[in-house]
Amino acid sequence: MFNAITAFLGVLIFFQRTTFWRCIAGGIFVVSLPYFLLEGARSHFLAAILPFIITYLLYGRHPLVVKIAVLGVAFVCLDQGFKLVTAFRGTGFRDLLAAEHPYEMVDEDLRQSGLNMIQELCFANAYLASGAAPPAYGGRYLNELLNAIPRVVWPSKPLIGIDYAKWRGLEDPNSELGVVATVSTGMIGGGVLNFGRFFGPVAAGIIMALWTALLIRWWQQRSSLPRLVLFMLATGLTFNLGRDITLLVLWPVVFAYCFVRLIEIWTSKRFITRIRGLIRQ
Repeated sequence: MFNAITAFLGVLIFFQRTTFWRCIAGGIFVVSLPYFLLEGARSHFLAAILPFIITYLLYGRHPLVVKIAVLGVAFVCLDQGFKLVTAFRGTGFRDLLAAEHPYEMVDEDLRQSGLNMIQELCFANAYLASGAAPPAYGGRYLNELLNAIPRVVWPSKPLIGIDYAKWRGLEDPNSELGVVATVSTGMIGGGVLNFGRFFGPVAAGIIMALWTALLIRWWQQRSSLPRLVLFMLATGLTFNLGRDITLLVLWPVVFAYCFVRLIEIWTSKRFITRIRGLIRQ
């Protein structure tokens, strides 16, 4: 919910009618961003910042050349910021924040990790070929869909991706879950683990096609500001789906959609009440 609200604030900056409210929305948005960066999860930070960037490119009042320059600067800043996150998310940012020259603590040859989805697809193929586990036939997608159910209600709720992480060498007997971390299998790799090497890419393609159709529908409804903001949030989350098609990525847009529907229902009832009042008068 916090991710969705922050992204909403970033989009709404460009639709405020007065400078005062534009500054208020921008200030709250900027104050919220360090939480996502210091959290150590780059995907969450992208989900918060990308709707702002996309909205600026589409609705900003600056010339196209300026927009492209701002986009280039934003890319460099994100790349350098994520290098810091990659270097310190396992140990914490206390030493980094206390250092006078933070970048001296980062290896110059450090590269972004988690972007090797083609390599992960090869691992997914090898995982099935080794006989360690058969295709889940949609079971992994279903487990992610049901993950919202609290474990207090469902004590035997399946863990997500633990078996694959152990096979990838991330097992840790001292960890509560048994692994150091889980592994993002990639959009196609997740389909392969669910439906095998033949039907897996087809299943992943169908899911992405349905998601794209939903984005197109919300874009067609952009005359409504809440729907436009919903589209921007969903578009920002689309980049994270490349690492895994999972509801764990899409929770912000789920909460945002429920919020938008509540607004639409409330405003429609309010409008109908006003019309009835005018008719009675």
